[in-house]
Amino acid sequence: MAVHDEVRPLAEFDEALTIVTLDRPERRNAVDHAHLEELTAVLEAAIDRPTRVLVLTGASGHFCAGADLTGVEDASFADLLQGVLDRLRSVSFPTIAAIEGAALGAGTQLAVACDLRVATDDASFGIPAAKLGLMVNHWTVQRTASMLGPSTARAVLLAAEVISGAEARRLGMVNRTGSLPEAVAWAEQ
Repeated sequence: MAVHDEVRPLAEFDEALTIVTLDRPERRNAVDHAHLEELTAVLEAAIDRPTRVLVLTGASGHFCAGADLTGVEDASFADLLQGVLDRLRSVSFPTIAAIEGAALGAGTQLAVACDLRVATDDASFGIPAAKLGLMVNHWTVQRTASMLGPSTARAVLLAAEVISGAEARRLGMVNRTGSLPEAVAWAEQ
């Protein structure tokens, strides 16, 4: 299998802390079917361990640039993504997204599915689905609107506007400024 096709969400289990790293740098950690299946398996493994906090992050300066556009029209991709989002929301332990760089489309969805978000000021959030003729689920619309307010949420969801980590923090979508080390420090408190 070629390097760019390898499935590499990495999980580090350290006593009560689990760190899950989306690791597909050649695609800015964009997810596809295989990566969502592996992420599901990693989340299940975290549930089976004595995890007290899970931190979700991305490798090589990006959180997740969205969905790898090959095959996202397929209903099974949407079902897989929804399953991961549901699992992140329903686990019995807190989840923290540590965001640097791009958190677009599915990346924003993964971030808002987590309980808490730590992001660098220059991180970018956005959902370009409308530009691509795609729809996001009701939960994403509702969660984004509750975090950003209705006006900004409309701009992000309908006009595909991108907001910075600093702006997301100002609006309440991001809880703290920082990256993985700050998220881990928060998780260990």
